[in-house]
Amino acid sequence: MKRWTLLSVSMLALAVFAITCSTRTAPSSSGVPFVSDASASQGGTGTANATIQFGQPQGGSGVFPPGSHDHSFQANDKLVPQTVVIDKNGIVTFHTFGVHKIAIYDDGTEPEDINTALTKFHAAPCPNVPYVNDPNHRIFEVTAPPCAGGPATITHAFPDPGRFLVICEFLPHFADANMTGYVVVRNR
Repeated sequence: MKRWTLLSVSMLALAVFAITCSTRTAPSSSGVPFVSDASASQGGTGTANATIQFGQPQGGSGVFPPGSHDHSFQANDKLVPQTVVIDKNGIVTFHTFGVHKIAIYDDGTEPEDINTALTKFHAAPCPNVPYVNDPNHRIFEVTAPPCAGGPATITHAFPDPGRFLVICEFLPHFADANMTGYVVVRNR
């Protein structure tokens, strides 16, 4: 009887572990975790909606001392997941914080197509550093990052199929940390 109970408990633990690993979760700036379909983030079958986290404030080595950056560019300055796959007319929810500023570029645009010489600045309390301001093929842009009073959660619908570039317009994150990703929209 004891051997059967131990086997049952072990199988239950394995089932819980498998279910937990079937979705990807990450913290958001609001403290509410988001869930992204694991197959979609890895080029799977696609879903109606997806979520991308712009940086993870609990990840990486942080910013030391306050007001400066240690240039580690770990999870603080990455998109998670880097690529999502959704169906046509799907919606992507972006969670962001701090200096991260979202821009989406049209199908076929690649990071090397972005002109980093075109810049703009945002008012304090944002750092006095440039943000990318290349309007060529840009289809969506958040007007201000959270540090300048902008939104921390943004949704964007994708009515057309294609592969859309998503970037953080904060110039050091785009140019030095490669803070980019893609939304792949399938024609379904």
